Amino acid sequence: MLFHGSALAAPVPASAVAIPLYRFFNRYADCRFGTRESVAQTFKIDPAADILLSGVAQDKEVEGWWRLERRGRLKAVANFRRLGVSMITVPNFSLMVDRPRWDDLHAMRRIAICYHEIVSEGQPAALHVNGRTECDFARWTEYIVAHPEVTHIAYEFTTCGKTPNRMMQHAAWLIELAQNVGRRLGLVLRGGLPVVRLLADYYDIIFIDTSPFEKAQHREVAWVDNEGQRRWMKRMTTADEKLDALLADNIRVSRHWFDTLLPKFKLAA
Repeated sequence: MLFHGSALAAPVPASAVAIPLYRFFNRYADCRFGTRESVAQTFKIDPAADILLSGVAQDKEVEGWWRLERRGRLKAVANFRRLGVSMITVPNFSLMVDRPRWDDLHAMRRIAICYHEIVSEGQPAALHVNGRTECDFARWTEYIVAHPEVTHIAYEFTTCGKTPNRMMQHAAWLIELAQNVGRRLGLVLRGGLPVVRLLADYYDIIFIDTSPFEKAQHREVAWVDNEGQRRWMKRMTTADEKLDALLADNIRVSRHWFDTLLPKFKLAA
């Protein structure tokens, strides 16, 4: 996943990239990019690369999509289509443990509304099945069964799966959903690497990896130890040195690591 193109001189060596959804529009729903080439120049990507816009973010950014209102959101989606965006993961409106339960139901309803606004305009999207109870996932299952236009779902484990037990619980709910919807779905994941092997038996996985970019920004390079685990070590640079080589190494090592450990999966740089 790329957050910006700073300190890069050449296009990133990746055929598919994930970029934050919220970098593409302002509060008036105007697109920040006039052409596909301007996107490529800003984020230093190949103009022909597949672009996936990730709706996972902090609440302030996520709520910014809802504040656009329907007219603004449709305007933004039209711009995404014009730029040739391959897929969008729907904003992950938060479900809170310290709020009244109806807040959770309202968040789920907003996710469904945003999903259908996007796909009704012809833009491929992944439905973010945010949930924190078994009943939440049962509701999403019923919803997906009733809506055959849902071909991909999205999920993120960076907040909901901070403990191994909780991560396994959410993975079990996702597996149960897959078993009950009656068709194989694509699953766009942020985080949750320990459970990806389990989920891959039930979904076609696209795993968004933020580490190659973030670690390069902190001057860290990837390597794989004797146990097959990806590790990071410092690689100092000069004050004006570009990070192209470091990021390319991180992508290359990470891609090889995924090919070795997770051969079924597609990695979005």
